[in-house]
Amino acid sequence: MDNNLNSIAPQNKKHKHNWIEQGNFLACDCGKKKLKLKQVKQDIYSGIKSDGMKYSVRANRERIFYPQEWFDFFSQLKDNQRFTFKFLALTGARIMEAENVKVEDIDFSNQRIVFRKTKQRGGDNVKNKSKTRTIRVSRELIKDIKKQIEEKGLNKEDYLQILSQPACHIAMKGDKKTNRIGALEKAKIKGWEMLSLHNVRKTSENWALAIGVDSMKLSTRFGHNLITQYENYSQSDAFNQKEKDTIREFYGDTFIE
Repeated sequence: MDNNLNSIAPQNKKHKHNWIEQGNFLACDCGKKKLKLKQVKQDIYSGIKSDGMKYSVRANRERIFYPQEWFDFFSQLKDNQRFTFKFLALTGARIMEAENVKVEDIDFSNQRIVFRKTKQRGGDNVKNKSKTRTIRVSRELIKDIKKQIEEKGLNKEDYLQILSQPACHIAMKGDKKTNRIGALEKAKIKGWEMLSLHNVRKTSENWALAIGVDSMKLSTRFGHNLITQYENYSQSDAFNQKEKDTIREFYGDTFIE
């Protein structure tokens, strides 16, 4: 069984689908539904749901942005999309965590952000599943947050108005229904189909590891343990010196000794 495909299989409240490697299909836990997949490109499979809607899954989720790819992608985003993606890249936050940040969660003078709603662990019966964590960010991101607050007229109880996950997906990959082309394709990034919102978070941590940020600090910052980091986020040797210099400039004064 491929855990990567498992984690991105289409799911809803009634049915949970699991990847069956032999035969290329998704089988529902209820035992009644089976969704057949067809390989359309390397590591990409697609299928059609019972309602006629197409979907796709990726067999490989290890792809990260190289610095030039990121800036090429970012340059193709619309103005109202850039704040969200810059926030995600510089914080490494999950989209759900970012969406739930309020103005009052920002410590402007000390360059800190509090994530109060984080990934839940341990099942529905576990109390206090969401563990609050605080991270430091760069002065540049603080300036962007202040600009967002001013432009949107936000009060301290308001959320920062981060784009939703579907909106981020459209920004990245476009929308076939409306014939919109996503920023990844516009940027002409090779293998852009293998990049998604999760890969922004993966890129953020790999970039930080590449410039020598302590692994323990990063596991706390990203809200997962070291085992998860080593298994899924360790490609820190993938960058040359010029790229590492670019990454240091990107992070600015995010990390301090």
